[in-house]
Amino acid sequence: MNPSSTITADGANGSARYSLDEGPSDVSRPSTIRPTTTEPYDGGTPARPSPVGGYIYGVSDEDSGLNGRVARTSATENAETPTPPPPGASEINYGDGTSLPPRLVPETPESGVVATELNDRVGTYGNPGVVGQGTSGYPQSGGTDEVDNGSTNTYGVGAMDNGLPRERTGNSYTVDGGETTGGPLTLDTTRQLARPVPMVTDTALLDSATDLENSSGVQRWIGIQSPAISVQKRAPASVQVNRPAKFELLVRNDGTTRAESVVVTDRVPKGTQFLNASPEPQIVGGQLVWQLGAMEPGEEQEIVIQLLPIAEGQIISAAQVTFTAIAAATARSTRPELTMEIESAPSVLIRDRTDVTITINNIGTGPALNVLLEGDLPMLLTHPLGPALKNKLGTIEAGERKVIRLTLDAVEPGSAIGQVRLRDDVGLDIAKNIQIQVISPQLQVNAKGPRVKYLEREAKYVLSIGNPGTAAAHRVELVANLPDAMKFISADKHGEYDPRTHSVYWGLDELPSNQVGSVSLVLLAVKEGEHSLDIEAHGDLNTRSSAKFDVSIQSVPELFFTISDSADPIEVGADTVYSVELSNQGTREDTNVIVEVIFPPALRPVAAEPDTQVQVDDQRVSFQPIARLAPGETRRFQVRAAGITAGDVRAAFRVMSDTTAWITKEEGTKVYADSVRP
Repeated sequence: MNPSSTITADGANGSARYSLDEGPSDVSRPSTIRPTTTEPYDGGTPARPSPVGGYIYGVSDEDSGLNGRVARTSATENAETPTPPPPGASEINYGDGTSLPPRLVPETPESGVVATELNDRVGTYGNPGVVGQGTSGYPQSGGTDEVDNGSTNTYGVGAMDNGLPRERTGNSYTVDGGETTGGPLTLDTTRQLARPVPMVTDTALLDSATDLENSSGVQRWIGIQSPAISVQKRAPASVQVNRPAKFELLVRNDGTTRAESVVVTDRVPKGTQFLNASPEPQIVGGQLVWQLGAMEPGEEQEIVIQLLPIAEGQIISAAQVTFTAIAAATARSTRPELTMEIESAPSVLIRDRTDVTITINNIGTGPALNVLLEGDLPMLLTHPLGPALKNKLGTIEAGERKVIRLTLDAVEPGSAIGQVRLRDDVGLDIAKNIQIQVISPQLQVNAKGPRVKYLEREAKYVLSIGNPGTAAAHRVELVANLPDAMKFISADKHGEYDPRTHSVYWGLDELPSNQVGSVSLVLLAVKEGEHSLDIEAHGDLNTRSSAKFDVSIQSVPELFFTISDSADPIEVGADTVYSVELSNQGTREDTNVIVEVIFPPALRPVAAEPDTQVQVDDQRVSFQPIARLAPGETRRFQVRAAGITAGDVRAAFRVMSDTTAWITKEEGTKVYADSVRP
């Protein structure tokens, strides 16, 4: 067996050669690769390999203690003389005096600058496997390790992303390890590469508007949410390089409620390659991801992962589990909607009571809170609590109906307008008017007749009673209170005179609204002076009306006289006597009463009686004035006259006084001659 073998790796634009130092044959450990020619790296920051740069073919692990220092290698290697590790490079100590050389990095064909850390190219996993072109630690299109002892390592794998297979290009991986490996080993890699699986859609995520809007879907999240996810990873106590090993993950919900969005994330351990897993994972960002979705209490999920160890050392496999505990609370958004209706009689009779019914309905979907009912009543309607009313209704539930009745007293006639308002503390304001007509009968009395009357003269008065109100008047009584200066004579329509009160009464059962009734009354003036006729009416509901009718009763003289002659016709030269009877038919004496007689030329006055203080002035005869002529007193006067010439003649008799102007009456007489007979 050759002490060293040569490994040739072809890159995209260049190649690198390394020697394989298998070491003593009695030491059972993997072959080690050593460079045949080394040059210390002169420092600086090594660059990442470009897509067409070199490839890493190391098998070391960061856990081995390598500090990542690099060496520059030549294109040819001495297979006979192993070259010691580059200065400053560390080795893996196996505990038996042997050690694993540091990783070897080929130089970049274009610049000759080598890359540093293995993890710079293997992503988050840091797998120390063979790295092909790109960013993974696996071959891109397969390759062959040429070893001096004649063993050949064939890689039938495709390019990797972040240390994970991207495409299969072969089905076997053959390693001839000789004495160090215990014989040939052939692996079936048909199922080594995991097929990508679709993301598991978790319908329980909080961003699912459909579930959240569905009240039945959210019920499981109401209450205390206490899921408890436990995770346990099991691995064999020991594994061998190039032999598949099974690692197990057991995920369990030990809580009492459902866990949502359970996600298991695993990294391929350093020093291993991922073969497959059940269930198949999704490769996300260089990681193995299982989205298990929701797990009910007590539910468990087992994940089996097949890994291929490719390096000695401690394999640390760690997984991470995340889940979501969703706690939900529901609140029903409601909208109260209040309506208010007011019912009342259109009218009410004065002094009666009327009910105003206020009906409040909540036709909305939620309770109305802090509801307040306010009322402003008109002065025509009264309530025991006053004109401004407040009623705290509090809460009115959805569908609830409240009925409030206000009993009001009608105290004055007219149109009563009030307002009822419904309020709450969030802007509710409903106002409705109360309009009720307070009706009432109204009596109105009046009288017509002479306002000046003389003594002993009768006067007729017409009394009227009307109802200009808005309601019929019932049980109406009309009363005429007579003055002492007037005597009751008669009354129509069953008017009754009561001498005790000196009043006349009429009764009416009903007097409709806007109707007028009348009665008549005959009185005699018996006393001089100023008097009044007092009229009043009253009926139910304390309706009243009154009026005064003033009457002036006067006592005035009234002169009256009559004339008569003793002979008519008379012959020329013959005499006739004219008699005058004067009386005061008034109620008061008359003064300075004068009586005169004026004769025409055909008659000549001859004598007069009483003859005292009679004055004759040609054809005028004047009697002495009567100083006082009492009421009812009569005076008589006579005048004798002779016929002078024939013809129809007339004598004028006149009376006057201090209160009476001239009153003239004529008396005719026919005078004839002897030769002519009537």
